[in-house]
Amino acid sequence: MGSGVYAKEMTYAEWLRFNNAQRAHHNTLESLTFVLPTMLAAGVLHPKTAAALGLTYAAGRALYAIGYNRGGPSGRMLGGLISHIGDMGLIGVCIRGGLKVAGAF
Repeated sequence: MGSGVYAKEMTYAEWLRFNNAQRAHHNTLESLTFVLPTMLAAGVLHPKTAAALGLTYAAGRALYAIGYNRGGPSGRMLGGLISHIGDMGLIGVCIRGGLKVAGAF
């Protein structure tokens, strides 16, 4: 992941912490590809709910990164659960909004 040259200069503990931080960052970037569009779509009909769920997602991802940095993969669980409340909630709001627009509600 681009740390080859710099890894030679680090101790194992430094390298591990760097890689944990980088993995948390990349995991967040990967999930943003569906969180941002769902937040935009959910915000069309329910802007306050979408904003609250987006904030929940962001707070969860911050806890995810801190936990991953400090405890490795096992430290990310709390942040992952909180961020999934936000992203799954956004998906639910999008489904509800789609059904509303389709006339099912």
